[in-house]
Amino acid sequence: MTGPPSNPSITSAQFLTSAQSSSPSQPRFYQYALLTRHRSEHLAQDKKRKSASPTPSPAPLIPNIDHQFISLNGPAFERALFWKLPWSSMARLLYHLLLSSRTTAISIIGTEVMQPRGLTGLGIDTLTCSTAEIHAICTVLASPPAYPLLVHCTQGKDRTGLTVILALLLCNIPVAAIGTDYRASEQALVPERAERLKEIREIGLSEEFAGCPAGFVEAVVEWLGERGGVEGYLESVGVGAEMRARVRANLMVAEREMGKA
Repeated sequence: MTGPPSNPSITSAQFLTSAQSSSPSQPRFYQYALLTRHRSEHLAQDKKRKSASPTPSPAPLIPNIDHQFISLNGPAFERALFWKLPWSSMARLLYHLLLSSRTTAISIIGTEVMQPRGLTGLGIDTLTCSTAEIHAICTVLASPPAYPLLVHCTQGKDRTGLTVILALLLCNIPVAAIGTDYRASEQALVPERAERLKEIREIGLSEEFAGCPAGFVEAVVEWLGERGGVEGYLESVGVGAEMRARVRANLMVAEREMGKA
């Protein structure tokens, strides 16, 4: 594969979330849902649902498919952010956690660490720290029974974006096409922008975190280039040549099937 899907109405990210069906004429139903967001975000969404309805409801998991919960902002990433704080801020954060003031605690990290790092810096921090999670994601992508596959997080652009970027680079998709696709995601976020801005401002972040900044994909690719490109990086996190080949083969089948549709 040397370019994006042959159907110009299908973006490269949509290509990743679709795969083979038993017949081109049959609808594609997802076999797996790969969730890359943090457990606290699931709890926050559940709290919002409960506040909107007096009747408690379970998490809205898609029925009849397997779900894989892999948080790209897992414990290693959290520890890395925590240790960037000065001692006084660490003490304040722990104090607020003890008081169950989670939003206030997160805002300390948001203001003092996440905001200065920006989305690009945090994306690189994720690739640096969340190597076990990257390996786990590739393990799913390398399994043919996992397809068709849906990848998502909260906004579908940052952690999902990193997952898609790695997969598309592995399939030799041009960087320019990946960047265009990533920036196109911002338009899809417009309906929820006001609500998202309110949430991110509560934890000390600017409106940059609600968008898809230009240069994000290119910065990630440059960082990967210093580590042997996507192949070298994945090798360093334990995704060997055989697993990379299986991921690439699975996604190439997905592209061929989409071309038939």
